[in-house]
Amino acid sequence: MRIILVSNLYPHSKAPMRALYNQRHFQALRSLGYEVEVIAPLPWFPGKRGLPSRMEMMDGIEVRHPRYFYTPGFAIHQHWRFYHLAVRRLLEQRIANSQEPVHVVLGFVYPDAVAMAPVCEGLQVPYSVLVLGSDFRVRIQQSKFKPLVEHCLLAAPHVFCPGSELRRDMLDAGLPPERVHAFNNGVEQDIFAYQGMPASDGSGEILFVGNFVDVKAPARLLQAFAQAAPDLGADVRLSMIGAGPLRSDLVRLAEALGITGRIDWWGRQAPDRVAERMRQAMALCLCSRSEGMPNVVIEALACGCPVVATAVGEVPQLIRAGENGFVIEVNAHAETQIIADLARSLRQVRHTKFDRASIAARMSGFTWQAAAKVLADVIALDASALESSRFNNYESN
Repeated sequence: MRIILVSNLYPHSKAPMRALYNQRHFQALRSLGYEVEVIAPLPWFPGKRGLPSRMEMMDGIEVRHPRYFYTPGFAIHQHWRFYHLAVRRLLEQRIANSQEPVHVVLGFVYPDAVAMAPVCEGLQVPYSVLVLGSDFRVRIQQSKFKPLVEHCLLAAPHVFCPGSELRRDMLDAGLPPERVHAFNNGVEQDIFAYQGMPASDGSGEILFVGNFVDVKAPARLLQAFAQAAPDLGADVRLSMIGAGPLRSDLVRLAEALGITGRIDWWGRQAPDRVAERMRQAMALCLCSRSEGMPNVVIEALACGCPVVATAVGEVPQLIRAGENGFVIEVNAHAETQIIADLARSLRQVRHTKFDRASIAARMSGFTWQAAAKVLADVIALDASALESSRFNNYESN
């Protein structure tokens, strides 16, 4: 069987670190014997530069990059229409050209699934929707997106999602339980792995890894670090790995808070460098407003690194207070309280003795092969049922 992933979230030659989790997930599906190809549309507007070629190979998987018109900052609830127009014919061609049965995975609810589910339905091709977190939790709260998201998910034959909490939220929204399948995200265990106690005993660095965007709320960490800094000791620094549109605002905030001299801005880093810093850090801090199952948390824990994180998405299922980190409640809490609680947790982690080997051991089952098998089992069962139905119809005729 051939699986075609359609997702705007996939690495390419100009952004090789983008959405690596999707690449790893579908590489694992390929290792299970499926033919895999990817259609990864890229937003385009006049004057935009730095896009990759329209077709390239990424670790043995053929990836196509059609361009869809994008209006930055406005009419975003209409972007799915441009996406549909740009990708429809290509998807139809790839399905028609396949010598094997096809299953299409639509890799994000908006715009991917909203735009392309009607194409799959029109062609009567089996498809499923991969929900990651914010594409449901955030969009379902926005009046212009809610009807699009609800209609798409209620019509989908199958919905896959990382984590039981996200599945529960979708069931609460009315999705049929037999069509919603949860899996655990994986880690590259040859990279993100415990290698013994760090030379510094993890005492010198608090680590942030992520995009500098509002949903990741990196400003919370800067403010919390400023509050906790006097109690952490002069040897503790804040390391920021990542990039994004908030970078200059964060630098100005650090200056205003008087902590510029205690922050290292590392930019984006390759996975092996990130893992190295995780093994050395006192703790990783995730301060997001919304998440699904955050890979950065799983990766840090797999390295034996404690995590301080806001209670979003699957975080409460991953972190046990005092054992592998601390969780900060966010529901109905004022922003000042969240920041104060983050600061308190940073102080706590500074003085807590963690069993790093035990932290890492608990993550041994979080593999991309296990995640891929959840998809593969459902897709195979669906294909078998479809083939049986066709055979019965043939016999009856």
